Amino acid sequence: MAIIKDKYSKKGAQIRSKYETRKDNKAIKFAPPSGLSTQQKQQIDTRNYRSSAVNAPQISQQTISVSSAGSNTGVASRAESVTQDYNIGHFSFESANTVGLITKISTGESLKDIIIHNYNTTSAESTISIYWSVGDQDNISFTVSSGLITVTTGVSYMTRFFGADFPHLSTVSLRDILFDNFSNVGKDIYFYGVSQKAGPNITYVKG
Repeated sequence: MAIIKDKYSKKGAQIRSKYETRKDNKAIKFAPPSGLSTQQKQQIDTRNYRSSAVNAPQISQQTISVSSAGSNTGVASRAESVTQDYNIGHFSFESANTVGLITKISTGESLKDIIIHNYNTTSAESTISIYWSVGDQDNISFTVSSGLITVTTGVSYMTRFFGADFPHLSTVSLRDILFDNFSNVGKDIYFYGVSQKAGPNITYVKG
């Protein structure tokens, strides 16, 4: 009788198959509960995959490569919506103690932020005040002293809602004030500013 040699005998007792079975499905961290629809189970599996520490590096690399290539239409749409929904402008105090119209928001609009930055050639502190008004502005006039409007004529009222002594090169945002008070306004509102020194500038954001 022919002797059949065991060709695996030299490889040890444990023989590794060329086919490997992954014990854990990395895409599923926790099995979804029973009684859910297929779509709900897929959503849970997706969240578990993204939250898994094993998969985190892979997800991060995918996000970076897609964004840098500019092929992710979702990211592009969000970037475009920011541009479309927000109107950014600027205003400069070119003269000391001279009132200027910063911007106007129309009915239904919002003033989301006013960012004030104090720069002037004398490196000095400056008093800066911000006001708002409504109604006809054609005949408005002001009397100003040291960065403050002391007298206003030609309108029903002019309200100062912010004022401060700004150190040189200091910056402040009025977002918290504006967000609660000038969102989706019911009438046209005009915003004015005056600075004790020439040079400071304002960035405003409307939406």
